[in-house]
Amino acid sequence: HSSHGPREARLTRGVHFSATPWAAADRQRRREEAAAERRESLAQMRAHTQRILGAGRDYRQMLGVSSEAPRAEARRAYLTIQKYLNENGIKYNNLVKHREVTSSELAEAKEACQKLGDAKVVILEPDSTPARDLRRRDEKARQEQAAREEQERRERAEREREERRRERRAQEQEQQRAHERRRRQQQSGWQQREPRQQPQP
Repeated sequence: HSSHGPREARLTRGVHFSATPWAAADRQRRREEAAAERRESLAQMRAHTQRILGAGRDYRQMLGVSSEAPRAEARRAYLTIQKYLNENGIKYNNLVKHREVTSSELAEAKEACQKLGDAKVVILEPDSTPARDLRRRDEKARQEQAAREEQERRERAEREREERRRERRAQEQEQQRAHERRRRQQQSGWQQREPRQQPQP
């Protein structure tokens, strides 16, 4: 039973309330809020991606927690970051749907998400087989990196020694040339100072 009288019913019959000014303003407000939320999601995605990819093998730095942070805090950090990087996350999909991320940003976010998964395993499941495998992998990578750095240090030192040897040889050659020039100048001076012999009568 309608509460409107016959006149009110006639006036409202067939009117679409979505076309009223207040409804249009409400839709615009919702669109602006959604756009602002996507901008915030994009900023968060970029910040998390940059931090994770720049953390090396420091899993706590990837999560943005200190070395003394309890496991519960690390778990909360993981769940928060995952919303922005995981392909199944709503915030991630909103950005893809509205084409507000580039293909390179998506590739970096995917790589960061994989590293985030490693951080989850190592920190939140430290006694699991995958965590042990990751620690062994990281240790091997650290040893290989140290070996490469040592080799580069030796090669750099050898290049520096060779450069010093070349500089010494160049200095010695220049000294020899300078010595030869002085010797020739002295000989020329002696010849000019020798008295000429007078012819015999």
